[in-house]
Amino acid sequence: AAAAVAAAAAAAADVRHQDKILRGEVGGSPGFFHRGGMVILAVVLSSCLRGTQLIESKLKAVQLLCRCAPFCSTDVVLGRCVPYVMTAVNDPCAAVRTAALRGVVSMMTHLPPPLPIEESAIFSDYVLPSLSALPKDPDISVRVEFASALAQLAASAQKHLSVLQNLANREMAAAAAAAAAVVIRALQPEPLNDGEDEERSGKGGEKRGEGK
Repeated sequence: AAAAVAAAAAAAADVRHQDKILRGEVGGSPGFFHRGGMVILAVVLSSCLRGTQLIESKLKAVQLLCRCAPFCSTDVVLGRCVPYVMTAVNDPCAAVRTAALRGVVSMMTHLPPPLPIEESAIFSDYVLPSLSALPKDPDISVRVEFASALAQLAASAQKHLSVLQNLANREMAAAAAAAAAVVIRALQPEPLNDGEDEERSGKGGEKRGEGK
């Protein structure tokens, strides 16, 4: 028993060490996660999720894709991870549907703001419509998971919307200030150079002389 415990502890330590290597915390290297390696892994896992038929394989693929997402760019998460996990929401197995729903919620709620402008309506146009069948799911565990996830999705959507609105307001304010500066410059009289000043002064003197 003691040997088995020691072996398990050694294995756990080795896993933690390998994880540090991948993250670039050992040896000073940038790490697999920071060299675009996770993007490749996300592509492989999404292909596996689409092609596998085993329930355990689907669950593991969903889990690993969700773990990859924090190390990928927003474009990769929205363009690769979320759509492929979303396909599992319609899986015949309730456990897979629940895991997929949980994964989608996790990825969407952990996206760093701001969202790309072209993805600003992703919650209302894609995420929520794709989950619209879950409130009537025949399995109660899926319905319960959806009920608990709805508030998280709403809060995340509100957060991203607020950030985008603030950015839009700043851009509008900057554009208005730039337009006002252009108008002010256009309304200001152009300064006269020295030659024009002398010419006008000379003409004024001649007119005064003629008047006398």
